[in-house]
Amino acid sequence: TDYYSEEYIFRGPIVGPINRKDLVDTNTEFDLSTPFPDLDRQPFGFAVDPENPYRVLFFERWKATHTGELSLPPGIKLPATNNKAETPIMPFSIVWTPEGKIIYEHLTTAVDRFEGNTMGKVAVFGLLETAGLPLGNGVGDKT
Repeated sequence: TDYYSEEYIFRGPIVGPINRKDLVDTNTEFDLSTPFPDLDRQPFGFAVDPENPYRVLFFERWKATHTGELSLPPGIKLPATNNKAETPIMPFSIVWTPEGKIIYEHLTTAVDRFEGNTMGKVAVFGLLETAGLPLGNGVGDKT
């Protein structure tokens, strides 16, 4: 079953807009299930937007252990560190079409960047930090 609209877009604070095919291709290439097999996204706090009944807002806090090699293009290989990741809580939203297809997903920066152990970075950026690939983009800079 295809849950996604052909017009699907994903956006984050750094990534996007990106369509569904490109998002799936990128996630497949990153293959986070190998380096982080115990990834637990811990969604909670679901609420329907009172002004848009097709939009649900919620939070996630990712927890994972870097127990396998992380391979990224173009040939970056990061061996397992056994470091545990706990990202700060991040807001997330999903918007459906009236026909029930997901057309838009969005996550944004940390609710509290001083929470967790990923230097304020959330989602994939937090996992990369845990694997030893700090991103020099200023996201989560605690200074």
